[in-house]
Amino acid sequence: MFELLIYIYHHQEARALLINTAFKVAKIAENVGFDNMTHFGRVFKEITGLSPLKYRHTYKIESP
Repeated sequence: MFELLIYIYHHQEARALLINTAFKVAKIAENVGFDNMTHFGRVFKEITGLSPLKYRHTYKIESP
């Protein structure tokens, strides 16, 4: 259960970084505590149903 809460916290932070920054996915994975980008992508997709890049393209609000 505790591990799930950690994943959820990191996932929320990663979502915010994907939408609000131009950081590469590898940098975001590192910033939220993942050593392995493949594992980050797998966990992210398991929670959201989208890969990190697909999530960014879907939800990022373009600046005018």
